[in-house]
Amino acid sequence: DLETGRRISEEVKRFQMHNVKRMGEIVLQKSNNLELQEPSSFNFYQNNQQPGASSSSADSSGDGENSDSEQTDLNRFFQADSPPEIDKGLAEGTEEGTRGFVIPEGDSEWRGVISSFEGERYRCSVEFYLSAQDPENFEDALELTFEGFIDIPESRDILLSGEGEMNNGVCEINRLRFHYKGDEEDFQAILQSSEYGIELTISKQELKDSSNTSRWKSIVLSPKEFDLAVSSDDDQSKGHSLINPDFILESTSLIYTELEEFEMPYNSSKWNVDYSQMPLSRAVSLSEYLIESTIKKQIFNSEIPTVGGNILTATISFKDGFNFLERG
Repeated sequence: DLETGRRISEEVKRFQMHNVKRMGEIVLQKSNNLELQEPSSFNFYQNNQQPGASSSSADSSGDGENSDSEQTDLNRFFQADSPPEIDKGLAEGTEEGTRGFVIPEGDSEWRGVISSFEGERYRCSVEFYLSAQDPENFEDALELTFEGFIDIPESRDILLSGEGEMNNGVCEINRLRFHYKGDEEDFQAILQSSEYGIELTISKQELKDSSNTSRWKSIVLSPKEFDLAVSSDDDQSKGHSLINPDFILESTSLIYTELEEFEMPYNSSKWNVDYSQMPLSRAVSLSEYLIESTIKKQIFNSEIPTVGGNILTATISFKDGFNFLERG
Protein backbone atom coordinates (compact mmCIF):
# COMPACT_ATOMS: atom_id res chain seq x y z
CA ASP A 1 0.00 0.00 0.00
CA LEU A 2 1.03 3.67 -0.06
CA GLU A 3 2.44 3.75 3.48
CA THR A 4 4.58 0.65 2.93
CA GLY A 5 5.87 2.11 -0.33
CA ARG A 6 6.79 5.34 1.44
CA ARG A 7 8.72 3.54 4.17
CA ILE A 8 10.62 1.40 1.65
CA SER A 9 11.48 4.53 -0.35
CA GLU A 10 12.87 6.16 2.82
CA GLU A 11 14.93 3.04 3.55
CA VAL A 12 16.38 3.09 0.01
CA LYS A 13 17.44 6.72 0.55
CA ARG A 14 19.11 5.80 3.85
CA PHE A 15 21.00 3.04 2.04
CA GLN A 16 22.06 5.42 -0.74
CA MET A 17 23.36 8.01 1.74
CA HIS A 18 25.15 5.28 3.71
CA ASN A 19 27.18 4.47 0.59
CA VAL A 20 27.69 8.15 -0.28
CA LYS A 21 29.07 8.63 3.22
CA ARG A 22 31.44 5.70 2.75
CA MET A 23 32.71 7.26 -0.48
CA GLY A 24 33.38 10.46 1.47
CA GLU A 25 35.33 8.50 4.09
CA ILE A 26 37.48 6.87 1.40
CA VAL A 27 38.23 10.19 -0.35
CA LEU A 28 39.01 11.93 2.96
CA GLN A 29 41.31 9.23 4.29
CA LYS A 30 43.11 8.55 1.01
CA SER A 31 43.68 12.25 0.29
CA ASN A 32 45.27 12.67 3.72
CA ASN A 33 47.39 9.49 3.47
CA LEU A 34 45.51 7.89 6.36
CA GLU A 35 44.88 4.21 6.87
CA LEU A 36 41.50 3.27 5.42
CA GLN A 37 39.09 2.21 8.14
CA GLU A 38 36.83 -0.81 7.80
CA PRO A 39 33.35 0.07 6.46
CA SER A 40 30.39 -0.06 8.82
CA SER A 41 27.53 -2.37 7.85
CA PHE A 42 24.16 -0.85 6.98
CA ASN A 43 21.38 -1.43 9.50
CA PHE A 44 18.64 -2.67 7.15
CA TYR A 45 15.10 -2.07 8.40
CA GLN A 46 16.47 -0.97 11.79
CA ASN A 47 17.38 -4.57 12.67
CA ASN A 48 19.06 -4.03 16.04
CA GLN A 49 19.43 -7.69 16.94
CA GLN A 50 22.82 -8.22 18.57
CA PRO A 51 25.16 -11.02 17.44
CA GLY A 52 24.43 -14.21 19.29
CA ALA A 53 20.86 -13.28 20.15
CA SER A 54 18.42 -16.16 19.86
CA SER A 55 15.67 -16.24 17.27
CA SER A 56 13.19 -18.83 16.10
CA SER A 57 13.65 -20.26 12.63
CA ALA A 58 11.30 -21.79 10.12
CA ASP A 59 13.98 -24.39 9.41
CA SER A 60 15.92 -25.19 12.56
CA SER A 61 18.28 -27.44 10.62
CA GLY A 62 19.15 -24.78 8.04
CA ASP A 63 21.69 -22.02 8.02
CA GLY A 64 19.28 -19.39 9.30
CA GLU A 65 18.79 -17.50 6.01
CA ASN A 66 15.02 -18.09 6.14
CA SER A 67 14.62 -17.28 9.83
CA ASP A 68 11.36 -15.86 11.12
CA SER A 69 13.34 -13.02 12.73
CA GLU A 70 13.94 -11.39 9.33
CA GLN A 71 10.21 -11.18 8.63
CA THR A 72 9.49 -10.05 12.19
CA ASP A 73 12.06 -7.25 12.00
CA LEU A 74 10.65 -6.15 8.65
CA ASN A 75 7.13 -6.03 10.10
CA ARG A 76 8.38 -4.01 13.07
CA PHE A 77 10.04 -1.57 10.68
CA PHE A 78 6.82 -1.00 8.70
CA GLN A 79 4.78 -0.54 11.89
CA ALA A 80 7.26 1.77 13.64
CA ASP A 81 6.38 5.41 14.17
CA SER A 82 9.85 6.59 15.19
CA PRO A 83 12.20 8.11 12.59
CA PRO A 84 15.27 6.12 11.48
CA GLU A 85 18.38 6.33 13.60
CA ILE A 86 21.22 8.49 12.35
CA ASP A 87 24.19 6.51 11.04
CA LYS A 88 27.40 6.89 13.01
CA GLY A 89 30.59 8.89 12.41
CA LEU A 90 31.60 10.46 9.06
CA ALA A 91 34.00 13.35 8.95
CA GLU A 92 35.79 12.92 12.25
CA GLY A 93 35.83 9.12 12.07
CA THR A 94 34.76 8.81 15.69
CA GLU A 95 32.54 6.13 17.17
CA GLU A 96 30.16 8.76 18.48
CA GLY A 97 27.06 9.55 16.44
CA THR A 98 27.18 12.57 14.15
CA ARG A 99 24.73 15.20 15.31
CA GLY A 100 21.99 16.07 12.86
CA PHE A 101 21.62 19.50 11.28
CA VAL A 102 19.65 22.05 13.30
CA ILE A 103 18.27 25.45 12.35
CA PRO A 104 20.42 27.97 14.25
CA GLU A 105 19.07 31.00 16.06
CA GLY A 106 18.88 34.14 13.94
CA ASP A 107 18.91 34.16 10.12
CA SER A 108 20.06 31.19 8.06
CA GLU A 109 19.77 30.48 4.34
CA TRP A 110 19.12 27.00 3.00
CA ARG A 111 18.89 25.62 -0.54
CA GLY A 112 17.59 22.36 -1.93
CA VAL A 113 14.86 20.67 -3.94
CA ILE A 114 11.07 20.50 -3.66
CA SER A 115 9.27 17.42 -5.03
CA SER A 116 5.67 17.02 -6.14
CA PHE A 117 3.39 13.98 -6.05
CA GLU A 118 3.56 13.95 -9.87
CA GLY A 119 7.35 13.48 -9.82
CA GLU A 120 8.30 17.11 -10.55
CA ARG A 121 11.49 18.43 -8.92
CA TYR A 122 12.50 22.08 -8.72
CA ARG A 123 15.26 24.04 -7.04
CA CYS A 124 14.16 26.10 -4.07
CA SER A 125 15.67 28.49 -1.55
CA VAL A 126 14.42 29.12 2.01
CA GLU A 127 15.51 31.62 4.67
CA PHE A 128 14.69 30.67 8.27
CA TYR A 129 14.53 33.05 11.20
CA LEU A 130 14.58 31.51 14.69
CA SER A 131 14.10 33.74 17.74
CA ALA A 132 13.00 33.56 21.38
CA GLN A 133 9.34 34.44 22.00
CA ASP A 134 10.35 35.91 25.35
CA PRO A 135 14.02 37.00 25.38
CA GLU A 136 14.03 36.89 29.20
CA ASN A 137 12.71 33.32 29.44
CA PHE A 138 15.04 30.83 27.74
CA GLU A 139 12.86 27.85 28.67
CA ASP A 140 10.06 28.93 26.29
CA ALA A 141 9.83 27.47 22.79
CA LEU A 142 11.64 29.38 20.06
CA GLU A 143 9.55 31.02 17.35
CA LEU A 144 10.34 30.00 13.77
CA THR A 145 9.38 31.93 10.63
CA PHE A 146 10.60 31.43 7.10
CA GLU A 147 10.14 32.54 3.51
CA GLY A 148 11.53 31.49 0.17
CA PHE A 149 10.75 30.63 -3.42
CA ILE A 150 10.50 27.70 -5.85
CA ASP A 151 12.54 28.27 -9.01
CA ILE A 152 10.44 26.99 -11.92
CA PRO A 153 12.22 27.44 -15.27
CA GLU A 154 10.38 29.49 -17.92
CA SER A 155 7.59 30.25 -15.46
CA ARG A 156 6.77 32.58 -12.59
CA ASP A 157 8.47 31.55 -9.34
CA ILE A 158 6.19 30.28 -6.56
CA LEU A 159 6.74 32.02 -3.22
CA LEU A 160 6.46 30.16 0.08
CA SER A 161 6.38 31.20 3.71
CA GLY A 162 5.52 29.65 7.05
CA GLU A 163 5.74 29.62 10.80
CA GLY A 164 6.28 27.18 13.61
CA GLU A 165 8.20 26.69 16.83
CA MET A 166 11.15 24.75 18.17
CA ASN A 167 11.05 23.18 21.62
CA ASN A 168 13.95 21.12 23.01
CA GLY A 169 15.38 20.68 19.53
CA VAL A 170 12.07 19.42 18.05
CA CYS A 171 10.67 21.65 15.32
CA GLU A 172 6.97 21.81 14.43
CA ILE A 173 5.77 23.61 11.29
CA ASN A 174 2.25 24.88 12.03
CA ARG A 175 1.69 26.49 8.65
CA LEU A 176 3.42 26.23 5.27
CA ARG A 177 1.92 28.67 2.76
CA PHE A 178 2.36 28.59 -1.02
CA HIS A 179 1.74 31.93 -2.74
CA TYR A 180 0.42 31.62 -6.29
CA LYS A 181 -0.71 34.43 -8.56
CA GLY A 182 -4.02 35.49 -6.99
CA ASP A 183 -4.23 32.48 -4.64
CA GLU A 184 -2.69 30.95 -1.53
CA GLU A 185 -2.67 27.44 -0.03
CA ASP A 186 -1.86 26.52 3.58
CA PHE A 187 -0.55 23.14 4.74
CA GLN A 188 1.06 21.60 7.79
CA ALA A 189 4.52 20.06 7.56
CA ILE A 190 6.76 17.77 9.60
CA LEU A 191 10.44 18.76 9.83
CA GLN A 192 13.01 16.01 10.30
CA SER A 193 16.74 16.53 10.77
CA SER A 194 19.52 14.21 9.65
CA GLU A 195 23.30 14.42 9.50
CA TYR A 196 22.99 15.52 5.85
CA GLY A 197 20.33 18.25 6.04
CA ILE A 198 16.67 18.78 6.90
CA GLU A 199 13.50 17.54 5.21
CA LEU A 200 9.96 18.93 5.36
CA THR A 201 7.20 16.40 4.65
CA ILE A 202 4.07 18.29 3.56
CA SER A 203 0.57 17.22 4.63
CA LYS A 204 -1.76 15.94 1.95
CA GLN A 205 -4.82 18.07 2.81
CA GLU A 206 -4.97 21.85 2.91
CA LEU A 207 -5.66 23.41 6.32
CA LYS A 208 -8.59 25.66 5.33
CA ASP A 209 -10.16 23.23 2.84
CA SER A 210 -9.53 19.53 3.49
CA SER A 211 -10.97 18.60 0.08
CA ASN A 212 -8.05 20.42 -1.58
CA THR A 213 -4.93 18.25 -1.79
CA SER A 214 -1.35 19.37 -2.00
CA ARG A 215 0.62 19.38 -5.24
CA TRP A 216 3.86 19.35 -3.24
CA LYS A 217 5.20 16.34 -1.34
CA SER A 218 8.46 17.31 0.40
CA ILE A 219 11.31 19.83 0.60
CA VAL A 220 14.89 18.69 1.20
CA LEU A 221 17.36 21.40 2.27
CA SER A 222 21.00 21.86 3.21
CA PRO A 223 22.73 25.05 4.46
CA LYS A 224 23.53 27.52 1.69
CA GLU A 225 26.86 28.45 3.26
CA PHE A 226 29.25 25.98 4.86
CA ASP A 227 32.33 26.97 6.85
CA LEU A 228 34.64 25.15 4.47
CA ALA A 229 38.12 24.75 5.84
CA VAL A 230 39.68 24.38 2.40
CA SER A 231 43.41 24.76 2.82
CA SER A 232 45.37 27.72 1.57
CA ASP A 233 48.34 27.74 -0.81
CA ASP A 234 50.60 27.74 2.24
CA ASP A 235 48.92 24.60 3.53
CA GLN A 236 49.37 22.91 0.16
CA SER A 237 53.08 23.73 0.17
CA LYS A 238 53.32 21.93 3.51
CA GLY A 239 51.66 18.85 2.06
CA HIS A 240 48.20 19.41 3.57
CA SER A 241 45.26 18.14 1.52
CA LEU A 242 42.62 20.38 -0.05
CA ILE A 243 40.01 17.86 1.08
CA ASN A 244 38.90 18.00 4.69
CA PRO A 245 35.88 16.90 6.78
CA ASP A 246 33.88 20.07 6.08
CA PHE A 247 34.41 19.66 2.34
CA ILE A 248 33.10 16.08 2.52
CA LEU A 249 30.15 17.18 4.67
CA GLU A 250 29.05 19.81 2.17
CA SER A 251 29.41 17.37 -0.73
CA THR A 252 27.29 14.68 0.93
CA SER A 253 24.67 17.28 1.93
CA LEU A 254 24.38 18.44 -1.67
CA ILE A 255 23.85 14.86 -2.83
CA TYR A 256 21.19 14.47 -0.12
CA THR A 257 19.16 17.33 -1.61
CA GLU A 258 19.60 16.02 -5.17
CA LEU A 259 18.63 12.37 -4.64
CA GLU A 260 15.47 11.46 -6.52
CA GLU A 261 12.81 9.41 -4.76
CA PHE A 262 13.10 5.69 -5.36
CA GLU A 263 10.27 4.45 -7.59
CA MET A 264 8.81 1.12 -6.59
CA PRO A 265 8.60 -1.48 -9.42
CA TYR A 266 4.86 -1.88 -8.78
CA ASN A 267 4.23 1.87 -8.58
CA SER A 268 1.26 1.78 -10.97
CA SER A 269 -0.48 -1.16 -9.27
CA LYS A 270 0.01 -0.49 -5.55
CA TRP A 271 -3.03 -0.34 -3.31
CA ASN A 272 -4.65 2.93 -2.35
CA VAL A 273 -7.42 1.82 -0.01
CA ASP A 274 -9.81 4.47 1.36
CA TYR A 275 -10.57 2.83 4.70
CA SER A 276 -12.50 5.82 6.04
CA GLN A 277 -15.17 5.61 3.30
CA MET A 278 -15.33 1.81 3.01
CA PRO A 279 -18.79 0.21 3.54
CA LEU A 280 -18.99 -2.44 6.26
CA SER A 281 -19.78 -5.23 3.76
CA ARG A 282 -16.68 -4.39 1.73
CA ALA A 283 -14.55 -4.29 4.88
CA VAL A 284 -15.78 -7.83 5.65
CA SER A 285 -14.75 -9.00 2.17
CA LEU A 286 -11.33 -7.36 2.52
CA SER A 287 -10.62 -8.93 5.92
CA GLU A 288 -11.57 -12.41 4.66
CA TYR A 289 -9.46 -11.93 1.54
CA LEU A 290 -6.42 -11.00 3.63
CA ILE A 291 -6.83 -14.06 5.87
CA GLU A 292 -7.35 -16.41 2.91
CA SER A 293 -4.34 -15.02 1.03
CA THR A 294 -2.17 -15.38 4.15
CA ILE A 295 -3.15 -19.03 4.49
CA LYS A 296 -2.35 -19.74 0.82
CA LYS A 297 0.92 -17.81 0.97
CA GLN A 298 2.17 -19.88 3.91
CA ILE A 299 1.30 -23.08 2.06
CA PHE A 300 2.98 -22.12 -1.20
CA ASN A 301 6.01 -20.55 0.53
CA SER A 302 6.83 -23.71 2.55
CA GLU A 303 6.43 -21.90 5.87
CA ILE A 304 5.38 -23.23 9.24
CA PRO A 305 1.60 -22.54 9.08
CA THR A 306 0.53 -20.08 11.76
CA VAL A 307 -2.81 -19.19 10.12
CA GLY A 308 -5.41 -21.76 9.09
CA GLY A 309 -8.66 -23.56 9.83
CA ASN A 310 -12.15 -22.15 9.51
CA ILE A 311 -12.40 -18.39 9.18
CA LEU A 312 -14.75 -16.79 11.71
CA THR A 313 -15.83 -13.26 10.81
CA ALA A 314 -17.46 -10.73 13.10
CA THR A 315 -18.42 -7.08 12.76
CA ILE A 316 -18.59 -4.30 15.34
CA SER A 317 -20.80 -1.31 14.54
CA PHE A 318 -22.36 1.51 16.54
CA LYS A 319 -25.87 0.42 15.53
CA ASP A 320 -25.71 -3.38 15.87
CA GLY A 321 -22.80 -3.89 18.26
CA PHE A 322 -20.82 -7.15 18.01
CA ASN A 323 -22.15 -9.75 15.55
CA PHE A 324 -20.76 -12.99 14.19
CA LEU A 325 -21.42 -13.53 10.49
CA GLU A 326 -22.64 -16.92 9.36
CA ARG A 327 -20.86 -18.43 6.40
CA GLY A 328 -22.35 -21.34 4.51
